Amino acid sequence: MNIKKITISAATILVLLFSFNTFTVASASDKDSQEESKIKETINAYFQLRYEALKSLKPADFSSLATATDNVSTEKWLRQEQDRQDVELLIAKTFKTSYLKYKFFLDYQSIEINGNEAVAKLLESNEVFFVSNPTLPSRMANLEHTITLENMDGSWKISNDQYRDETIELLETSTKDDILKNIQSNRDAQFLGCTTGQSAQPEATYSYKRTLATSYVDTWWSSINPAYHDESGNDCTNFASQAIHEGTEHTMSDPTNYNTMWYYDFYTHSGSYPWVNVGGLYTFLTSNTGRGPYGYSSGAYTCNLSKGDVVTMKQSGTWKHTVVVVSIAGDCHVPSNILVDAHDTDRYHYPLSNYSGYTWYSITISGYRK
Repeated sequence: MNIKKITISAATILVLLFSFNTFTVASASDKDSQEESKIKETINAYFQLRYEALKSLKPADFSSLATATDNVSTEKWLRQEQDRQDVELLIAKTFKTSYLKYKFFLDYQSIEINGNEAVAKLLESNEVFFVSNPTLPSRMANLEHTITLENMDGSWKISNDQYRDETIELLETSTKDDILKNIQSNRDAQFLGCTTGQSAQPEATYSYKRTLATSYVDTWWSSINPAYHDESGNDCTNFASQAIHEGTEHTMSDPTNYNTMWYYDFYTHSGSYPWVNVGGLYTFLTSNTGRGPYGYSSGAYTCNLSKGDVVTMKQSGTWKHTVVVVSIAGDCHVPSNILVDAHDTDRYHYPLSNYSGYTWYSITISGYRK
């Protein structure tokens, strides 16, 4: 009789202990889930302000979502965001590229919480309709953000956002004043006309297949074609070369000189210098007298561009970026009507005007030789 009572009591104790432990684990998990939800609310509100600023053309105020401004990291981030907004708002006002409507998507890769600090890693994508092109959606994909937050009196506040889109890259090595001057220079260039011309170019041996080039970039704008490789973090010219390769019906230079010839080695999955380098591509296309594509540059003037052409860009005298023209949706003198696709950042039907912080070198591809 006593043994039975002891057995029952022991079993009861085990059940109670098991139940207690299970309850404790579940509570911790619930708490983490609640904190993650709060973190996402803060981050979503931050992005909402960013997008709304380009719809209203009024700078966003992030102070309610930020930690104390005496934090060095926070102060640097807020100053960067202010400069970014100044640049992007001037472009939007100059070229009428404010947002008519927008949707943004945040793909959270991870959220790590360590006491009162948290780090969220996510990919930003969007779909935007600009006032300049109200019926044609533009898209962006795969922009990486690393956002640091602090818990302040039960609320999560942002102390830093690390990301690198085109505007942030400009601000890393140029003053805001120089960027603003470039915006005005690119606008003025459309009224000055073209200083270099097509007259100096020979007739095309073979016609450049523009539709093939643009179909290619529209297909692969947000991903990597496995037939090629990814120039990680600097894939823009590699991507443009792939499109030109389609437009020349897969005609490349003879692979005789890595530094001057335009070709891709599918065995080693590597491109020559002109294939992957902005300045290399510009020099090759505007001086090629042999096999492969050739053309001429009109500088910042955009009216000689057609779909399938490319625009190469400099910043402070250094080659920086290449985009592919996919459409001209109106008056060619208005750069917001020139729509482009690009890698790094991944862009689809994006107004060329939104790159006007750079110095432009428009390249018209005249044709190609076999």
